[in-house]
Amino acid sequence: MFGKKRSISIHFVDENITAESFIEGESLLDMAMRNKWEVPFSCGGYGTCGTCRVFVSPESSGLSERNEIENEFAEMRGFQVHERLACQI
Repeated sequence: MFGKKRSISIHFVDENITAESFIEGESLLDMAMRNKWEVPFSCGGYGTCGTCRVFVSPESSGLSERNEIENEFAEMRGFQVHERLACQI
């Protein structure tokens, strides 16, 4: 069950869209889907396909650290520190 809203600013550069809040416990992919924004994915948000890969600004703050799933995927695919999976953030 998702919790209260938390303020964090996310800007989708390609779409020129800015989001100001997440619901606690939802991923970036969940938030994008809730707002009907196009973020590709094919594994259902389980961190296994990599199609929801996003690039985060080095100045980004307030995002969760990579979890075990994302760490394993990033290592396997050679992600740089700024490459993340929207389904795991």
